[in-house]
Amino acid sequence: MLVRAGSLFTVVDGEGEEMDQGAMMRYLSEMIWFPTAFLGDNISFQPMDDKSAQVTLADHGRSVTGTMYFDEEGRLTDFVAKRYRTVEGGYDLETWSTPVIEYGELAGLKLPIRGKAVWKLPDGGLEYIDISVTELEYNAAKQ
Repeated sequence: MLVRAGSLFTVVDGEGEEMDQGAMMRYLSEMIWFPTAFLGDNISFQPMDDKSAQVTLADHGRSVTGTMYFDEEGRLTDFVAKRYRTVEGGYDLETWSTPVIEYGELAGLKLPIRGKAVWKLPDGGLEYIDISVTELEYNAAKQ
């Protein structure tokens, strides 16, 4: 996985099993913004109760699983999973959460427009992203 800020400097440049797992897990959690991806043959669901389900993404012989939590209206409220976190000199498998804070309309769909990413560490939560989506375009024509 290669992440650059403004194409100017490298934020993350990693590879390996842990990095692959982390990237797949992030992708699985971000599928909420393109919900038809949940209809793919590589996605499976296992209901847990009336307000939660495990979702699994499989790709190229690898898979990741997280738990999706829903409110009374069936809207996603949180995604929780074990995900590798980069730490000094390696990786730790930690509980990771991406709660949905607010819903709105984007591209004609009712979707999350604000959410967070939080590591649930033994000494407390580490919130590292608070994102607001203001615009979303599907299959945009190339100019």
